[in-house]
Amino acid sequence: MPRFTSWLCIGIAIGFASLADATAPHAAAAPVPKHLMPKEPRFAHPTRVGTTWVYDVGNKQESTRQISQVEEKNGAALVTTEYVHAGGKRSHHMTLSVSDKGIYLVAEHGSTYPVPWCIFKLPHKEGQTWTTEGHGGDMKSGPVEKVKTPAGEILAARVDWECNPGQVVSYWYADGFGLVRMSGPASVSLKSFTSDSK
Repeated sequence: MPRFTSWLCIGIAIGFASLADATAPHAAAAPVPKHLMPKEPRFAHPTRVGTTWVYDVGNKQESTRQISQVEEKNGAALVTTEYVHAGGKRSHHMTLSVSDKGIYLVAEHGSTYPVPWCIFKLPHKEGQTWTTEGHGGDMKSGPVEKVKTPAGEILAARVDWECNPGQVVSYWYADGFGLVRMSGPASVSLKSFTSDSK
Protein backbone atom coordinates (compact mmCIF):
# COMPACT_ATOMS: atom_id res chain seq x y z
CA MET A 1 0.00 0.00 0.00
CA PRO A 2 4.93 10.91 -6.59
CA ARG A 3 6.61 10.95 -2.69
CA PHE A 4 6.00 10.65 1.72
CA THR A 5 7.64 14.47 2.71
CA SER A 6 6.87 16.65 5.65
CA TRP A 7 4.64 19.68 5.04
CA LEU A 8 6.92 22.54 4.07
CA CYS A 9 7.04 25.98 5.62
CA ILE A 10 7.28 28.90 3.27
CA GLY A 11 8.28 32.38 4.31
CA ILE A 12 12.07 32.28 4.62
CA ALA A 13 12.45 34.35 1.48
CA ILE A 14 9.87 36.81 2.75
CA GLY A 15 11.84 37.16 5.98
CA PHE A 16 15.06 37.98 4.13
CA ALA A 17 13.24 40.52 1.97
CA SER A 18 11.95 42.25 5.09
CA LEU A 19 15.45 42.45 6.57
CA ALA A 20 16.75 44.04 3.38
CA ASP A 21 14.21 46.85 3.65
CA ALA A 22 13.63 47.03 7.40
CA THR A 23 13.65 50.81 7.58
CA ALA A 24 11.13 51.48 4.81
CA PRO A 25 7.46 51.97 5.68
CA HIS A 26 5.24 49.03 4.81
CA ALA A 27 1.57 48.95 3.94
CA ALA A 28 -0.58 46.33 5.62
CA ALA A 29 -0.47 43.07 3.68
CA ALA A 30 -3.70 42.13 1.96
CA PRO A 31 -5.04 38.61 2.60
CA VAL A 32 -4.63 36.06 -0.17
CA PRO A 33 -7.89 35.82 -2.17
CA LYS A 34 -9.77 32.62 -1.39
CA HIS A 35 -9.87 31.59 -5.06
CA LEU A 36 -6.05 31.55 -5.08
CA MET A 37 -5.76 29.32 -2.03
CA PRO A 38 -5.22 25.59 -2.70
CA LYS A 39 -8.55 23.74 -2.54
CA GLU A 40 -7.04 20.39 -1.61
CA PRO A 41 -3.88 19.47 0.31
CA ARG A 42 -0.90 18.60 -1.86
CA PHE A 43 0.06 14.95 -1.86
CA ALA A 44 3.03 13.19 -3.41
CA HIS A 45 4.07 9.58 -2.82
CA PRO A 46 7.76 8.64 -2.74
CA THR A 47 9.07 7.27 -6.05
CA ARG A 48 12.83 7.11 -5.40
CA VAL A 49 14.55 3.72 -5.30
CA GLY A 50 16.11 3.21 -1.88
CA THR A 51 13.42 5.10 0.05
CA THR A 52 12.94 3.22 3.31
CA TRP A 53 10.16 3.10 5.90
CA VAL A 54 10.45 1.48 9.33
CA TYR A 55 7.11 0.85 11.01
CA ASP A 56 6.16 -0.05 14.55
CA VAL A 57 3.77 -2.98 14.13
CA GLY A 58 3.12 -3.62 17.83
CA ASN A 59 4.47 -6.07 20.40
CA LYS A 60 7.85 -4.32 20.18
CA GLN A 61 8.19 -5.48 16.58
CA GLU A 62 9.31 -3.49 13.53
CA SER A 63 8.71 -3.88 9.80
CA THR A 64 11.14 -2.40 7.25
CA ARG A 65 10.01 -1.70 3.69
CA GLN A 66 12.08 -0.26 0.86
CA ILE A 67 11.44 0.87 -2.71
CA SER A 68 13.32 -1.57 -4.95
CA GLN A 69 12.04 -0.62 -8.40
CA VAL A 70 10.23 2.23 -10.15
CA GLU A 71 9.03 2.21 -13.75
CA GLU A 72 6.75 4.42 -15.82
CA LYS A 73 3.61 2.90 -17.34
CA ASN A 74 0.65 4.68 -18.95
CA GLY A 75 1.46 7.98 -17.27
CA ALA A 76 1.81 6.47 -13.81
CA ALA A 77 4.77 5.39 -11.70
CA LEU A 78 4.79 1.70 -10.79
CA VAL A 79 6.48 1.63 -7.40
CA THR A 80 7.57 -1.74 -6.02
CA THR A 81 8.45 -2.08 -2.34
CA GLU A 82 10.05 -5.03 -0.60
CA TYR A 83 10.18 -6.21 2.98
CA VAL A 84 13.74 -6.11 4.30
CA HIS A 85 14.11 -8.98 6.75
CA ALA A 86 16.82 -9.71 9.29
CA GLY A 87 19.99 -10.84 7.58
CA GLY A 88 19.17 -8.84 4.46
CA LYS A 89 16.66 -11.28 2.99
CA ARG A 90 13.95 -9.58 0.92
CA SER A 91 10.44 -10.42 -0.21
CA HIS A 92 7.80 -8.63 -2.25
CA HIS A 93 5.63 -6.24 -0.27
CA MET A 94 3.54 -4.18 -2.73
CA THR A 95 3.46 -2.73 -6.22
CA LEU A 96 1.61 0.58 -6.38
CA SER A 97 0.49 2.61 -9.37
CA VAL A 98 0.99 6.26 -8.44
CA SER A 99 -0.45 9.12 -10.50
CA ASP A 100 -2.39 12.36 -10.14
CA LYS A 101 -5.54 10.20 -9.93
CA GLY A 102 -4.39 8.52 -6.74
CA ILE A 103 -2.65 5.40 -5.47
CA TYR A 104 -3.72 1.99 -6.74
CA LEU A 105 -2.61 -1.32 -5.25
CA VAL A 106 -1.57 -3.50 -8.20
CA ALA A 107 0.12 -6.43 -6.47
CA GLU A 108 0.74 -7.58 -2.92
CA HIS A 109 2.95 -10.30 -1.42
CA GLY A 110 3.87 -11.56 -4.89
CA SER A 111 0.29 -11.83 -6.19
CA THR A 112 -1.22 -9.46 -8.77
CA TYR A 113 -4.81 -8.32 -8.30
CA PRO A 114 -7.20 -8.81 -11.26
CA VAL A 115 -8.36 -5.21 -10.78
CA PRO A 116 -6.05 -2.53 -9.29
CA TRP A 117 -7.44 -1.34 -5.96
CA CYS A 118 -7.75 2.42 -5.42
CA ILE A 119 -6.52 2.90 -1.85
CA PHE A 120 -6.10 6.70 -1.98
CA LYS A 121 -8.05 8.91 -4.37
CA LEU A 122 -6.69 12.23 -5.62
CA PRO A 123 -7.42 15.01 -5.31
CA HIS A 124 -8.26 14.21 -1.69
CA LYS A 125 -11.67 15.61 -0.74
CA GLU A 126 -13.18 14.81 2.61
CA GLY A 127 -16.43 12.87 2.29
CA GLN A 128 -15.91 11.38 -1.18
CA THR A 129 -16.59 7.64 -1.43
CA TRP A 130 -15.81 4.85 -3.87
CA THR A 131 -16.23 1.09 -4.13
CA THR A 132 -13.29 -1.29 -3.94
CA GLU A 133 -13.74 -3.45 -7.02
CA GLY A 134 -12.93 -7.06 -6.28
CA HIS A 135 -12.04 -6.40 -2.65
CA GLY A 136 -15.38 -5.79 -0.97
CA GLY A 137 -16.40 -2.85 1.14
CA ASP A 138 -16.36 0.87 0.51
CA MET A 139 -13.70 3.54 0.85
CA LYS A 140 -14.27 7.04 2.21
CA SER A 141 -11.94 10.05 2.33
CA GLY A 142 -11.67 11.44 5.83
CA PRO A 143 -10.26 14.71 7.16
CA VAL A 144 -6.71 15.98 6.97
CA GLU A 145 -5.48 15.84 10.55
CA LYS A 146 -2.39 15.62 12.72
CA VAL A 147 -1.53 12.09 13.77
CA LYS A 148 1.00 11.01 16.37
CA THR A 149 3.59 8.44 15.34
CA PRO A 150 6.93 7.33 16.80
CA ALA A 151 8.48 9.47 14.03
CA GLY A 152 6.66 12.55 15.33
CA GLU A 153 3.41 14.38 14.73
CA ILE A 154 2.54 14.39 11.02
CA LEU A 155 -0.22 16.10 9.05
CA ALA A 156 -1.96 13.37 7.05
CA ALA A 157 -5.11 12.62 5.07
CA ARG A 158 -7.29 9.82 6.41
CA VAL A 159 -9.01 7.14 4.35
CA ASP A 160 -11.48 4.70 5.92
CA TRP A 161 -12.16 1.27 4.45
CA GLU A 162 -15.27 -0.54 5.66
CA CYS A 163 -13.96 -3.99 4.79
CA ASN A 164 -16.84 -5.76 6.56
CA PRO A 165 -20.11 -4.47 8.04
CA GLY A 166 -19.13 -2.68 11.25
CA GLN A 167 -15.41 -3.23 10.70
CA VAL A 168 -13.39 -0.20 9.57
CA VAL A 169 -9.68 0.03 8.81
CA SER A 170 -8.27 3.57 8.73
CA TYR A 171 -5.18 4.68 6.82
CA TRP A 172 -3.33 8.00 7.05
CA TYR A 173 -1.25 9.22 4.11
CA ALA A 174 1.10 12.20 4.29
CA ASP A 175 2.65 14.28 1.55
CA GLY A 176 6.12 12.95 0.75
CA PHE A 177 5.83 10.02 3.17
CA GLY A 178 2.98 7.83 1.95
CA LEU A 179 1.45 5.65 4.65
CA VAL A 180 2.27 6.93 8.13
CA ARG A 181 -0.32 5.10 10.18
CA MET A 182 -2.94 2.35 9.98
CA SER A 183 -5.46 1.29 12.59
CA GLY A 184 -7.87 -1.61 12.65
CA PRO A 185 -7.42 -5.32 13.33
CA ALA A 186 -3.69 -4.62 12.87
CA SER A 187 -1.93 -1.37 13.68
CA VAL A 188 1.03 0.18 11.89
CA SER A 189 2.76 3.46 12.78
CA LEU A 190 5.74 5.14 11.11
CA LYS A 191 8.91 4.96 13.19
CA SER A 192 11.46 6.33 10.71
CA PHE A 193 11.68 7.41 7.08
CA THR A 194 14.70 7.92 4.82
CA SER A 195 14.92 8.82 1.16
CA ASP A 196 18.00 7.91 -0.86
CA SER A 197 19.47 11.19 -2.10
CA LYS A 198 21.44 9.67 -4.96
